[in-house]
Amino acid sequence: MPMAVKFKICPNLLLVISLPANSLSIKCQRKIVMIDIDTQVPINIAMANQAIARQVAETLEKHYPGHGWMVRANVETGIVQIYNLLLDGNWGFVLKIDALATDPSMKLTIRAGGELLERYNLSRSALKVKEYESIKRDFKGDAKQS
Repeated sequence: MPMAVKFKICPNLLLVISLPANSLSIKCQRKIVMIDIDTQVPINIAMANQAIARQVAETLEKHYPGHGWMVRANVETGIVQIYNLLLDGNWGFVLKIDALATDPSMKLTIRAGGELLERYNLSRSALKVKEYESIKRDFKGDAKQS
């Protein structure tokens, strides 16, 4: 049975830890950044995963603010997964960590986020509620690609 523990860090910051799903959600002033935590890996690997995911998530939020990005990094498999949870949590982008290591300007991340938005005819900009409202959705509420 899943259990969630909530901590109010300050007036604008809420930390939610869900168990046994091992997920961490941080809500800050209506922005949500989600980071998955695997409790079965050594702490140094978990910290590396978290650092990479945070860097990618911050880049996406900087260039395309408010879009509900979810980033999952795994140094053992060498990939970073990027999703937009306001659209469809099943489809996203996969980037190789090796490619990100040779891309200090994070252009691969910026391109992936922008292409994900364009799949659904959304502009490469901050969240526009009217654009999201106009997206056709299936019976589960997932956005349909154009």
